[in-house]
Amino acid sequence: MNYHLLKALILAATITTYGLGQSASHAPNDSVVSTWKTAGMFNGRFWKTLNADQKAMFLFGYSNGVEAVTIATSTSFDNYKETNSRFWARALTVAEVQSALDTFYAVPENGPIALARAVYVISQRSEGKDEAELQKIVTDLRARATKN
Repeated sequence: MNYHLLKALILAATITTYGLGQSASHAPNDSVVSTWKTAGMFNGRFWKTLNADQKAMFLFGYSNGVEAVTIATSTSFDNYKETNSRFWARALTVAEVQSALDTFYAVPENGPIALARAVYVISQRSEGKDEAELQKIVTDLRARATKN
């Protein structure tokens, strides 16, 4: 996985969605907010604070960020398709990705896993990757997330 590209995608999504879920009447304390990121990336704990509209907006921004960065860094159409499919479930709608993320983060152990990494798992699942292999990836992501 190209981590420089992943960081660029996270930056694009973060810029697009900056401030979602924040309001003066519902300002969580710093100790809660500090749990919303893993290695600087929004995670499942953050995801669970969003309402359905905010989740959809986040995913629209994220998918647009994936698209923009993929176009900017791809050297050919085949490279574009391959790279794009690693970071976005091209066969799924935003609503379907949202539902899949809700299901993924319903498992408490997945809470610290970064959203970008969860979207990667969903993308790979939508392309038919072996479920046992996906479970190994999720187990590894859990272990890495708890170390950060």
